[in-house]
Amino acid sequence: MEGIVAAVTKLQSAPTHISALHWSPDNQIAALTAKAIVILSPKWCTKTRTSKVEMDRTLVTVDLLTKKKQKSTSYVVSAPLDDDWEVRSADAADEQFRCMCWSPVGCSRSFGPVIAAATTSHHVGIFEAAGNPAKSVWHMICDVSEQLLSICERDRAKPKSKWARTNRIETLSLAWSEMLFYGDTVNESACLLVTGSKDGTIFVWTFTRSSHSTEFLTSIQPSEAWVNLLSISPWFQEGELSSCFLASCYSSGESFVHKISMRATALDDITVFRNLSGIDRRPISTMRFCVPENEYPRLALSKGSTIVVWVPPSDLSAEPSKEELSTVNLPVKMPASSLVWSALGEELRIYTPEGSALTVAHVNGALEVIEDNSLRIAREVLEFSTELQDSNDAGEEDGEENDADRPLGRGGGLVGGKFLRFYGADRSCNDLFDAIIYTVE
Repeated sequence: MEGIVAAVTKLQSAPTHISALHWSPDNQIAALTAKAIVILSPKWCTKTRTSKVEMDRTLVTVDLLTKKKQKSTSYVVSAPLDDDWEVRSADAADEQFRCMCWSPVGCSRSFGPVIAAATTSHHVGIFEAAGNPAKSVWHMICDVSEQLLSICERDRAKPKSKWARTNRIETLSLAWSEMLFYGDTVNESACLLVTGSKDGTIFVWTFTRSSHSTEFLTSIQPSEAWVNLLSISPWFQEGELSSCFLASCYSSGESFVHKISMRATALDDITVFRNLSGIDRRPISTMRFCVPENEYPRLALSKGSTIVVWVPPSDLSAEPSKEELSTVNLPVKMPASSLVWSALGEELRIYTPEGSALTVAHVNGALEVIEDNSLRIAREVLEFSTELQDSNDAGEEDGEENDADRPLGRGGGLVGGKFLRFYGADRSCNDLFDAIIYTVE
């Protein structure tokens, strides 16, 4: 993979979670930090002799999700709930962002995407730009927490402990589906929003563009562990039904692929399609769908130092087979922070918190590491951002010789005494750029 660093910009605070960077379908980059979602809009500037990339910047702050601006507290503390709810010390702590996800294009009033975000204190909101998304203020248009709380209030007749009720409203993961059109106009469209809770429940919501609001559809609980990750594939047609895959990963190490079938905005069926892994206490760190041409969506997951790729059969009614899964063990010590598919799904680029940047692909039917770009990316990024001090010519020559002798996959972002840690990555829609969020130590 030949590349060049086009731009480097510095954030005010460091990322606190992996998978902390998301590139929207309309060319906006969202970086997740503790107190804000930093939205960057890259654009080519040709006014100077040499073209360069500039970044417009705006923010979604965590205060937009709280009712009390000075003290961010959870619903368990601020809402007038009775003694059936368990109050934890974390509920009174300062609120921080936990996860976020871009919606498909067409959800906002300007036909762009919106952002769904969850915090450490049970708040879940949907945000929209007031005007130009690159420069205007973002505001909340829908509070999913209120609806989630009302659902849990309706279910309080079920025999559950105080901890279980609190776990049910604590959202750990989010995912959007692509837009689903069910009429003749753009306003007659909707998409799915899924949220995963600490008690293992997955809530499925419909978000309609005409009303800019969510409606509860159904909930499932395949496991009682924490729902760490969720991801939804693009839609595919099955006769009159529109279907998609929903991947869910749990803190216990379990991972499932569900199939959701929709008839317009009505749910036809949701079932567990595949059980990819059982309880092994090795949770998935990140995952990503891709859709090769004329094929069903495939899924890549990072489980420890192992990359797993699931390819569904051409006949979805076929029985599960081990041939659907292919794995490769990476020469790294830490799980991947992000997986980035190429546009056609032929290659998978992997970034890890220890500074490794690897590329894997199917070679003769087996998944193999075909390229290690760790040192090259580290050198280019640090030199471009002036983080790396000038070294003498002899040192550079020695470094080049060592790089050539380095075994494939034994890279790492250590250059000039500085070390890169990748906390997230995503690609542009045209597959020309990868955006990376990193720290330098």
